[in-house]
Amino acid sequence: MAVFKRLSSSFPVSLLISFCAVIALSTASFRVEFAPPEIMALCEKSINHTFCLNFLNSTAGIPAADLLGAGEITLNASLHEAQDTRNYVKTLVGQTTIDPKQKQSYETCLDNYDVAIGAISEAKASLLSGDYETANIEISAAQTDSDTCNDEVKGAAAAAAELVERNDYLFNVLDVALVITNKLAG
Repeated sequence: MAVFKRLSSSFPVSLLISFCAVIALSTASFRVEFAPPEIMALCEKSINHTFCLNFLNSTAGIPAADLLGAGEITLNASLHEAQDTRNYVKTLVGQTTIDPKQKQSYETCLDNYDVAIGAISEAKASLLSGDYETANIEISAAQTDSDTCNDEVKGAAAAAAELVERNDYLFNVLDVALVITNKLAG
């Protein structure tokens, strides 16, 4: 016990412990996580603040991610949504009971989603390579595609109501991605 007391009160041991702590802290890999104030500040720049807050707080992996990670997760979610919606639209096009004008609207949406999926994939590649300007351009293009689909089907049959909801959801997820990439671009 006497040895411990003597070592713990000695200056060289305290200095050694402090030095080791500084080395450990300086070599540690820190990850800046989204805290509620950062999420709030980010979502203030989005079109739909409530959607942004809900999305960032509830999407798996985002609350513990850094900004780049949150952007990647958001683009992955938007890509999944675009692919799922494209499949839904493809089902609508295949229905034999819809009128020809409605079918044409769905075919236009199908084309829009083909383009949107490509744009989202390009946005993700650009994001990961640090080319945030190109990521922003591709995200905006995909938003335009979902919005164009909405213009095609609004006021149409009941099946179109679900498509409008899907288009709106994708547009809002892409808006979150756009806010993130804008923040990354500085």
